[in-house]
Amino acid sequence: MVSLFPFVGISGANFDTQPWSIILLLFISFLIILGNFKKIDLDSLTLLIWSVGIICFAAIVTLFQETNGFVEFSPFTYVRNILSWLTIPLFIFVFSNTNKESIRNIFIFSIFIYFIVGAIQIFNNPNFLSFITPRDVNVLDGRGVPSLASEQFEFGRIALVQIIIAQILYLSKELKLFQRNLIFVVSFIELFIFSRAATAIGMLVGIVFIFYLLKSKSLSGIILRFAVSFTSILIFLVFLAEFFPQVRFGLIAEIILNNPSALSSYGGTIERIFNFPFSIYVGLIKYFPFGFGLGSEIILGQLYEFNLFLNIKRATASMANGGLVGSIYSTGILGLLWIAILIKNTFKYVLNQKTEEKKEWIIVFASILVITFFEGSLANPIVGLLFAIFLVYTKTTKV
Repeated sequence: MVSLFPFVGISGANFDTQPWSIILLLFISFLIILGNFKKIDLDSLTLLIWSVGIICFAAIVTLFQETNGFVEFSPFTYVRNILSWLTIPLFIFVFSNTNKESIRNIFIFSIFIYFIVGAIQIFNNPNFLSFITPRDVNVLDGRGVPSLASEQFEFGRIALVQIIIAQILYLSKELKLFQRNLIFVVSFIELFIFSRAATAIGMLVGIVFIFYLLKSKSLSGIILRFAVSFTSILIFLVFLAEFFPQVRFGLIAEIILNNPSALSSYGGTIERIFNFPFSIYVGLIKYFPFGFGLGSEIILGQLYEFNLFLNIKRATASMANGGLVGSIYSTGILGLLWIAILIKNTFKYVLNQKTEEKKEWIIVFASILVITFFEGSLANPIVGLLFAIFLVYTKTTKV
């Protein structure tokens, strides 16, 4: 339950994702290891051991990195990033070794709560229940509302998580078609009407694009579908710009169509778009081989400018960049190794699925990567929940 509401906690805290989940994960993992070691799921234990080994090595290496006057070591950032890395393998470990029967009902309950709070905020009071989330609500410039998330983007991403989990439960025969479709409709309302998060909507477009391409059975079909998808995206942008000119995602669509160089004024959205090349540059080129450092924090007033096209200058943050790619930003080749191990261990049971369902599972996994690879804190338990649910259900679904 706590994992599905990762931002509910201390109002005014200087961090978005609350620490309750990682505390519970560490405690439950300790109990599992002590109480039933001989029956522990080996896949989840192997992933946890690999992750702990890589993290420990990265933690030691980054203590001795040269900062050359640009960054300073922050013990808080150091510990926070280590715990963030541990969240995903710990979640997979706990979920693989505990009772999963209640996940369906808890999941549906969380959807109901997010929807009700979002509806009240959008139609009545934008500050409803804002005292239990870390940030003040900002609904200016055509923004939506955050519901029980830290910001509109995170609410939009939670709506995407709901869609993905609903599809996983449907493929696992734990949701009926009508129930899945109803969750889809509710999640679309949360995304487009309540959150209005441009980046989350862009992620949805990416998911639909992947779904459409992978449904093709030939190379010529993929090429044709790619052309159709490109045209459809342009039409979709025109639609958003024409019918939602006062909403943030409509404004961004209009800028993309008419004046792309002005995108730099939408810092948050653009930073997320360029998160991947920036993290790769910092982790594997600028600070090769071990990245920017787990405990490296930028000295106040100094910026590291990463000049991209469109005159966009990306500055290093005080913490690792978001998403899985943030581990590359922090620890270079070690982060790359960890991502490879995570993907390999999470994806391997898809190959055991029935031929007609295998492609559906591949699309689901690709969707998980779309919303977790480039953006969002690794400490967010929803990221770990997605990988854990996917691994466990692909492993236990009958073939």
